[in-house]
Amino acid sequence: MPDTPEKIIFDTDSGPFNDDGVALVMLLQSHSKVDVQGIAVVPGNVWPVQGAEYMLAHIKMMHRPEIPVFIGAEAPLVHTAAIAAAAAEKFGKQSYIGAFAQKPFYGFEHAKNAVDFIIETVERNPGNITFLEIGPMTNLAMALRIRPDLETKTRG
Repeated sequence: MPDTPEKIIFDTDSGPFNDDGVALVMLLQSHSKVDVQGIAVVPGNVWPVQGAEYMLAHIKMMHRPEIPVFIGAEAPLVHTAAIAAAAAEKFGKQSYIGAFAQKPFYGFEHAKNAVDFIIETVERNPGNITFLEIGPMTNLAMALRIRPDLETKTRG
C-alpha cells in the first residue's frame, strides 16, 4: 500500500514571517509527506485577524490557495492585557508582549471558526489528524472542552 501524506492541522499564533511562517513553508514544500487540512489562528504573537492575514499571504506565496485559514479564539484563555501591564509595572517594561502590544484587529470573516473546523476535521478523519501547534493551544483546548472525546480521535 502506498504511503499517504499525514493529515495536519496547523494551529498558530502567526506573526510576520517568523518561526510560524517558516514551519508552514516547510510543510507546504513537503506535500508528498503532509497534507495540510487547514490553518487555525490564535492570539499570541499578534491578534488572530492579523495572524490570519499573514497566513493567507504565506499560502498565496506558496501557490496553495486551497488551504483554508480559520480564526478561533479571539483572546487567550488565561492571559490578559491587564496581566501584561501588571508584569511591566512589577518587573519593568517587557521587551516583547506579543498581541498585547496593540489593540485587537477585527473584521476577518469566514464561514466557520477554527474550533468548529478542528472538531469537524477530526470527526471526518478519526485517528488520522496530527496537530502542529506553534503557539498557544487555545483552539485545541476549546475544541476539547466542547468535545472531550476528540482526544481519542487524534493521531499520536
